[in-house]
Amino acid sequence: MARDYAKKQKVGSPNSTSKHQRFMPWIALIIVVGILGFYTTYHRALKDQSPVKQGKNQTAPISPQFDFYSMLPKMEVQVPSNTGIPTKNAHTTAATTGPYIIQVASFHNASAADPMKANLTLSGFDVHMVSTKNQGVTWNRLYLGPYANLSDAEKSLQRLQKSQHINGIILAQSKG
Repeated sequence: MARDYAKKQKVGSPNSTSKHQRFMPWIALIIVVGILGFYTTYHRALKDQSPVKQGKNQTAPISPQFDFYSMLPKMEVQVPSNTGIPTKNAHTTAATTGPYIIQVASFHNASAADPMKANLTLSGFDVHMVSTKNQGVTWNRLYLGPYANLSDAEKSLQRLQKSQHINGIILAQSKG
């Protein structure tokens, strides 16, 4: 059967439709819907942030009350005299008094302390956790040591800082 090549549509003719031209109305519709959605949410957000207009019967907004001047004296905490934290004077006298520990971290939950404890143990540190209760709040503290003298504790603290990037506190271990 013979073909009629005279009536064949040319590629660039207005009657031919390409794949891109068939999807153009859909793409335009998606863009218009996106712009309208953005416009409405943007103006809703602006409307929510705009200050409320005051009518004749409305009063000015109440300024905030700062009660911490009266609350702070009531929240005074009594610190026990023997906390185990050395001061400059206690630091020099504590060198002769005995074993030292390094406090690494403190957590409310023991389960939150376990990954750090495991990591430090795998890194070769002697880690133990001590749970204490202070004013009804439980603290789970991670300690390294004990170390017989201050120089051993300082060496271990430097190794901790270099290998784990953790800053600990050297404490004189309380007896008991």
